[in-house]
Amino acid sequence: MIVCLTAGELRELIGGIIDQKLSHRMGEDRLVDIDEAAKTLCISKEWLYHQHKKLPFTRKLGRGLLRFSVNAMQKWLLEKVS
Repeated sequence: MIVCLTAGELRELIGGIIDQKLSHRMGEDRLVDIDEAAKTLCISKEWLYHQHKKLPFTRKLGRGLLRFSVNAMQKWLLEKVS
């Protein structure tokens, strides 16, 4: 079976799939370490360490122990892109 889609239809289809995945994932929050957070945001670990007090997705669990909320990172990224 061969299906032909216009570029607009393909964009709409892919956008819908991405929206579904993000909304599904946002219901299940998890905390990640600085390595995974830096990879997710495509920034350096050093930048995260220096900016962690200003970032709404940072969770300080103890002395020198930072974790980052995946849901809050996604929300923050969407706000920055919009």
